[in-house]
This record gives sequence, structure tokens and C-alpha cells, in this order.
Amino acid sequence: MHAILEVQIHSMLWLQQFHTHAIDEFFEVFSFFGGQGYSLLIPLVLWCADYRTGLKITGIMAMTLFVNTTLKNWVQAPRPFQVDPRILSPGEQGYSFPSGHAMLVVAYWGTLGAWVQRRAFWWLACAVMLLMATSRVHLGVHFPLDVTVGLLLGGITLWAFLRHQQALEAWLAAHPLAQKISVAFALGAVLFVFNALCVPDPLHEQLNVGAAGFLAGAGAGAALGLQHLSFTGRGVWWKRALRFVVGAVLSRGVLAGMRKLGISEGLIGDVLTALTLAVFGLWITFAMPWLFERIHLSD
Repeated sequence: MHAILEVQIHSMLWLQQFHTHAIDEFFEVFSFFGGQGYSLLIPLVLWCADYRTGLKITGIMAMTLFVNTTLKNWVQAPRPFQVDPRILSPGEQGYSFPSGHAMLVVAYWGTLGAWVQRRAFWWLACAVMLLMATSRVHLGVHFPLDVTVGLLLGGITLWAFLRHQQALEAWLAAHPLAQKISVAFALGAVLFVFNALCVPDPLHEQLNVGAAGFLAGAGAGAALGLQHLSFTGRGVWWKRALRFVVGAVLSRGVLAGMRKLGISEGLIGDVLTALTLAVFGLWITFAMPWLFERIHLSD
């Protein structure tokens, strides 16, 4: 293991010798859109491209995040800049292995590629995945092994989702709305309990609590939206653009309002975090599409 670590450190030092301010800025921006930027990229598909594909991306991203943070907590690997001070890095919280950015980029762009179904788009998706992996190594926040395993795990998650999505859709179509909503919240509750029992680290515990709540709310919103709305996410370009702007502004306001409620520590704090993210999941998957229809910004 020591030899493998040394090889990774030397490869990172070699890569970082080519750094310039412009390259660093490029990778930092690119890396942002592989993390917090998904708060914009997911609604972009959900509200402005294809509603059903956006719902799929929402679900697979939440599950991928939960799996990643759980694995990080179990392995508890330090970041590269914490291992060797020669590695330059802006720094980042949490553990290193496996790379969440690498897992999420495969889940997002792979699901999108399965919808687009064009060879040129798959080349673009693969380029984005490779650049994302490179950015994390260049910024010194992940070892090459972290991103390699992250890409592989993201690919396995994507394969499992695409393989079973038709069966899942058939099962959901055969059951009433109340049962679908119950399943969504039951899944969130199971993940919440699993997190409490198996993820003791405070940082990753909060991430998983949020993912569990978001998945429950988004699942309920998806069930409501598919049954009661005619929203598709398509339409003329200016309506799509306006939907994104209106949705982004209102969603940011909702998040800001919920943050003012304050989150306490312990079990009560975990419950409030889960409920807050459940509301947000319901907001982006159902409330905003419902509003778009009411103000005539749908198709």
C-alpha cells in the first residue's frame, strides 16, 4: 500500500507542476459544477429539458450521494494535501475515498446520455467525466485511486439504475398514489435509520440525513407530479429560460427561509435537516412545475 501511495503522490506532484492561475481557475470552476453546481444542473434538466429524465437524475443523484458519503465514513481516508504537504490544494472538508465528484458526474451525465442517445453527446459526457476526475486530482483534494474507484462505482450505480428502471416504472404505474408516496417516505426513513446506526461521523451524518430527506420529498413530489401535472419540461426556448430563472430565484428564497429556522444538534437536528431537505425535494419536483403550469410557463 505504501508503494501505491508513493506512486500516486509522485503522479500528483508531476501533474501540479503544470499549474497556472488560468488552469487552476478552470478546474476550480469545473469542480464547483461537480458539487454545489448540481443545485443548478439538476433543475436545468428537470424544468427546462425533460421532466421525467430530471426526476430520474434527481433520484439517482440522491442515492449516489448517500452511498458515497457512507463509504467515505467507513474508509476514512485522508485527503492528499493532508498526507503530503508538497501537494498544493485549496483544501476541502471530509474524507477522500472514494471521490464523490467522480461518482456523481457519472450518475448525472450517464443518465442524461441515456436520454439523449446520441454518440456525439456520449463523447461529450465522457470528456466531462474525465475532466472532472482530472480536476479533483489537480486541485489536490483526491488521489488518482479515489477518482478511478469513484468513476467505477458511479458506473456500477448507473448500470444498475438503467437496468432496472423499466421494472421500477412498471411497478410504480401499477400502484396508487398514496402507496407511491408511502414508499418514498419509507425509503427515506430506512436511510435515516441506517445512517444513525452506521455513519457516526458528524459531517457525513448530516450529508446522509439530508440525502435521505431529499430523496423522500423528491420521490413524493415525483409521484404527485406524474399523476396530477401535464408538465414535460419542454417548450419554446424563452419559456424554458424564464422557468429556470424564476425557479432558481424562488428556490434560493425557499432555502434561505428554511436556513433561518436554525438546525440544532443531535437527533432533533437530524430530523429537522431531513424534513428541510424533504420540503426542498418536494418543492423542485412538484411545487415549481405546478407553479409553471399555473402561470402559463409550461409547454
